[in-house]
Amino acid sequence: KERGCAMIIVVNKWDLVEDPGRRDEIKDFIEDRLSFVSYAPVLTVSALTGRSCHRIWTAIDDVYEGYSAQIATNKLNHFLT
Repeated sequence: KERGCAMIIVVNKWDLVEDPGRRDEIKDFIEDRLSFVSYAPVLTVSALTGRSCHRIWTAIDDVYEGYSAQIATNKLNHFLT
């Protein structure tokens, strides 16, 4: 965050968490502990099985697009007013 870089949070070993209630607890914990980077998407994956790993590339593209976007001054002023 301090460097102003784009960020994605990837949680691996998600295949080991079988209980839906426990998954919700973990997601809430992550949101609480990493609230200072709440803009960063959180992806849950399993590198061993490959489950949801394909989503990482889409997230990279999306985050980079947002990170490198430039807003015209007049649009920003209009939004702020």
